[in-house]
Amino acid sequence: LHLSIRRQRQMCIRDRFSRELLQSSIDNMSQGITVIDNNQRLVAWNKRCIELFEYPENLFYVGNPIAELVRFNAQQEKLSEQQVAERINEQLEKYTSQQSYVYKRISVTQQVIEVRVEPIPSKGHVITYTDITSYQLMVDALKESNETLEQRVSQRTTQLTNINHRLGVAKSQAEAANQSLSLIHI
Repeated sequence: LHLSIRRQRQMCIRDRFSRELLQSSIDNMSQGITVIDNNQRLVAWNKRCIELFEYPENLFYVGNPIAELVRFNAQQEKLSEQQVAERINEQLEKYTSQQSYVYKRISVTQQVIEVRVEPIPSKGHVITYTDITSYQLMVDALKESNETLEQRVSQRTTQLTNINHRLGVAKSQAEAANQSLSLIHI
């Protein structure tokens, strides 16, 4: 009996250490993470998730319906109650589909967040949130640069076409003048 109690204590200590190690690991990731169960309730999360979206801490507790986070996000966007309800229904439908998907969100602080939803075997989901603002700014700048370059190429092509046309006219006039001069010399 005495060994059994000691073994249980050791197992409790080991389990607590494992939970603390896991929580410490996910809290130190640069990505935000939430894990929801098959009932679409929060099971786990990290601090980065709360920071990225400036969530109130009271939204995060084991068992809180993910719909409450979706509601908070939609309300931050100043949507009507009907739009909020639609957003919640749309999001919850996606969670029941058990398919992976990725989308971008703009946070309240104007950060571009890539949201990646992956189903897990227990019919829940792991959701990661990555701040891709710098990447998106670079993509936008590259796109703008390409558009500017395309405009410049188009303008230059038009200029060269006009110059070629004028050269063609000048060449025709020169050939006509040469032909006239050769007729005079005959």
